[in-house]
Amino acid sequence: MDYGRLILVFAVLWIVQVILTLRQRKHMQQVLSEVKNSHKEGFLGVGIARSRFNFGPGLVLILVVDNQEIIKSAHVLRGISIFAKFKQETDYDGLNVGAIEFDKRNRAMKKAFETAIDQIEMVKTQSND
Repeated sequence: MDYGRLILVFAVLWIVQVILTLRQRKHMQQVLSEVKNSHKEGFLGVGIARSRFNFGPGLVLILVVDNQEIIKSAHVLRGISIFAKFKQETDYDGLNVGAIEFDKRNRAMKKAFETAIDQIEMVKTQSND
């Protein structure tokens, strides 16, 4: 195979990857909008945990808590591929954010959770000013 065809194959694969990435981004914006619209009260935070060197499964968490820091909703996107979809995690609903403990196997969820809570705390302090 000559170099021209090889470059063409890589260009087509790159274009397909861009299109599918845009599709996943649109899905994330849609889920974020649905979560915002369904929870008029409380605070929303988004946490992201990437795997080491951006190679391997990642995790995106959309978290909604009320004024008493009780979790109202948690949506998680896990996976390596751009075909991953958000799933609601009902295990955390009704729990206080300070009462949740993560084991060592769940480092990605812990990191995403901490990032989402930090974001919520920042919004809370800005709304109190």
